Amino acid sequence: MDDPGIQTWAVDALGALAHETRLAVFRMLVKAGPDGMIAGAIAEQQSVPPSTMSHHLATLERAG
Repeated sequence: MDDPGIQTWAVDALGALAHETRLAVFRMLVKAGPDGMIAGAIAEQQSVPPSTMSHHLATLERAG
């Protein structure tokens, strides 16, 4: 990994997935495929308040 941009991206992505809820959400979204899922359904399945789920989804989105 000589490219600092790739290294930064990898650290950000792994950091985002280092949280139990975000990792579970990531796995759900991978299983859902290209159609994805709506945020409310994700929050409900994870038993997380919508405002908290919004924060987790934003973190995942920023990490790419």
